[in-house]
Amino acid sequence: MPVIKYRFKPRRTLWIGVELIVSYSCEIDPKVERVRITGIKQFGFILSSEYEIDAFVDTVRRMPCKASGECQDAVMYEFTIKTFTSDVIGLGFGVGMLGTGTAGWTTKSTEELSHFGTACVCCVEDSWVP
Repeated sequence: MPVIKYRFKPRRTLWIGVELIVSYSCEIDPKVERVRITGIKQFGFILSSEYEIDAFVDTVRRMPCKASGECQDAVMYEFTIKTFTSDVIGLGFGVGMLGTGTAGWTTKSTEELSHFGTACVCCVEDSWVP
């Protein structure tokens, strides 16, 4: 089953990027396996800001394609990923001998659509050859 890494920068964010690990096959539509935030995910000193991102496949379009060699059955996908990005604002404080604590507020998430495509995959039983 092919696995592809896609990179993009969410709108209205600072210092971060997103890596999406997506898997797919001839029988299975693209699926987000993992979301990884790159760059400075959290920054703070007394006051902090941390991004949280969720990603899901929103729409999928399966398209025939021509694979190299003698492959008679090949497929590729165009799909849309919907991401929800929120910012968690934290306020750290110290209370004498009790130590430090943090209070946090999560902002409403922003919604964003990103469009991606896969490579052409040959649908041969027991193997997928890009």
